Amino acid sequence: RVDAAAVVSLSAESTGPTGPPRIVPFARRLRVPLLFVAARRDPWTANGRDTHELFRAARSSVKRLVELPGEAHGVGLLEGGRGKNVSALVIAFLRRHRA
Repeated sequence: RVDAAAVVSLSAESTGPTGPPRIVPFARRLRVPLLFVAARRDPWTANGRDTHELFRAARSSVKRLVELPGEAHGVGLLEGGRGKNVSALVIAFLRRHRA
């Protein structure tokens, strides 16, 4: 068992091709601070619907959802012009919530 101080999700998908059929039950178990970052038109997340579903399911009292324009997915959110801003957001969140 690993206890995390905080969780950052880039482009949360509600199903996984190699993992459990539905991830929502696992999201419901999360109680640590959460940061979800997603692109509004990411086809891998059903245009953000998956990310919203997981955000709503998470029971953490500290959670934030940041939506960005475009179709970037996963680490693609850390690339290009906005990459530095997203990276800074992630680092600041993790620093603020480290154990």
